[in-house]
Amino acid sequence: MNISPLTIYLWQLADNVISALGPVSVFSALVALASAAFWGCSYYEYATSAAKVAEGRDYKDEMTSSLGACTLSRRSSYLTSIVFLLSTAGFIFTPRSNTIAMMVIIPEIARSKVVQQDLPDIYNAAVKALKDQLTK
Repeated sequence: MNISPLTIYLWQLADNVISALGPVSVFSALVALASAAFWGCSYYEYATSAAKVAEGRDYKDEMTSSLGACTLSRRSSYLTSIVFLLSTAGFIFTPRSNTIAMMVIIPEIARSKVVQQDLPDIYNAAVKALKDQLTK
């Protein structure tokens, strides 16, 4: 296998991607929690405004703005939750550059003729020398 400079560059980018996804994950989690809290508050305001309108009071403008805030916060909560899930998955499942190198380089080393022909002789000589040292 011929390892191109582009492959090496992409290996190095893996660590940068992991470093970038960590803070994105934390920030999106905080924004999702804030959006969910705002969604709850705006839904409460919408429900109380709807109850006041049902009683005959004139709160339609307040009810409309509460409904808009509720919709906006609900959508931002969904969006940031999706960003959180994707960034966390990317942070967890993106392999480090040394792991990628091991997945590509070690099989190539094991398939090389030098390892398959010369290494067994060197290994057997080392084992024999070790056994001779232990029997003395």
